[in-house]
Amino acid sequence: MNWSAPVIIGEPVEEPSRPTRGGRAGSSSTLPCYLRQMGAIPLIDHPREVELSQTMSDARKELRRLFARAADSFSDDLERIGFVPDETCIASCGPRLAQVCQGLAAGEQRSRCRTRLLELARAVAEQSRRLDQARDLLIRSNLRLVVHVAKRFANRGVSFLDLIQEGN
Repeated sequence: MNWSAPVIIGEPVEEPSRPTRGGRAGSSSTLPCYLRQMGAIPLIDHPREVELSQTMSDARKELRRLFARAADSFSDDLERIGFVPDETCIASCGPRLAQVCQGLAAGEQRSRCRTRLLELARAVAEQSRRLDQARDLLIRSNLRLVVHVAKRFANRGVSFLDLIQEGN
């Protein structure tokens, strides 16, 4: 299998209806919709995948640096409001830290400190956005790959929907 070649998904493949508990055949109306959504996702090749992974790594490193800067510069203010950023919440706490810094800046009387807080908030928000975008594109592209691989194994004793679910 050539992993660097783009994955192309053709027309949606509908799975034969399976009997339901009541004995009637049910339709999988969500499958064509899901396949259309997966077909709309842009293809990524190996260099783009590496680039997205590097972007995620760089954004996490920058968020760690920004969290350390926030902890060093504004530890008293952050502790006073009950927000202590730690290493375990880098990805999930980024937007919250940006909001906290903006809130602290609004109440800050010293203009230099207020400016530093707003700069920190902007930087944290930007890195969180970069991390989220790269992670979301990588996840969606891998979902498309799951559909592609599931099509190859369809009609081999396991239903197409089960193959997709297992791959996801």
